[in-house]
Amino acid sequence: MRLQQRFRLAMREGNYSLETERSYWGWIRHYIRFHRMRHPDTMGGNEISQFLSYLVVKRHVAVNTQQQALSALVFLYRKVLNREELDINEWKPARRRKHLPVVFSRDEASRAYSGPS
Repeated sequence: MRLQQRFRLAMREGNYSLETERSYWGWIRHYIRFHRMRHPDTMGGNEISQFLSYLVVKRHVAVNTQQQALSALVFLYRKVLNREELDINEWKPARRRKHLPVVFSRDEASRAYSGPS
């Protein structure tokens, strides 16, 4: 049975939503393409670490995006490929961005409040 068929069967058995299935499969495809079409059976924790670090360093993804990619790959290895011994080494975690509030000066605030002159 092909990898995609095994993946779909595992998703359906786990009662995952169709949206989750599509999202996870997208991450799995991205992971396989990143590693030049190598089959996930021939890869492991080191390759996952490389991929997650790439997402942060080159693609500048957010924390939640990186977490979703990790969840998809953990699902693939544990539920589809039946590899519980997955050891993911160090990888560069995404950081939450600090947003500074935009504050008007007194002059800007009074101009905005009074309207155009």
